Amino acid sequence: MQIQSTARPHYLEIIAITDSVTAPKLIRLVDVLANELERNSPRNILIEVRAQSRDIPLFEIFEILAHAAKRPISHTKIAYVVTGRPLPGITRFYEDIAAKRGLKIKFFTDRREALCWLGVDEKSIAA
Repeated sequence: MQIQSTARPHYLEIIAITDSVTAPKLIRLVDVLANELERNSPRNILIEVRAQSRDIPLFEIFEILAHAAKRPISHTKIAYVVTGRPLPGITRFYEDIAAKRGLKIKFFTDRREALCWLGVDEKSIAA
């Protein structure tokens, strides 16, 4: 998985490009996110995962969220943009599981919609 992070004026952008989404890759992404938060301490994060693969099993989602809950990311608003495939039908369930673990995450397929949810204004999106 190739991961690139960029500090923007109102949010931190993390783009991950991979052929497939797996639990170990997403756990690595959580670790990169946590490390960036320690260095930059932004309140808003845009994560874009570009992959063509199918969705990962539900038990692996629990494993990823349990790992994330142990990292210092609970006071951060995370917009997770899925590119290259449709959102799984149970993303709202994933969001509920995350919320119960103290994580504020919402899934999107549209980057502009995700940035609006983070509170980034139109002028910043266009720039």
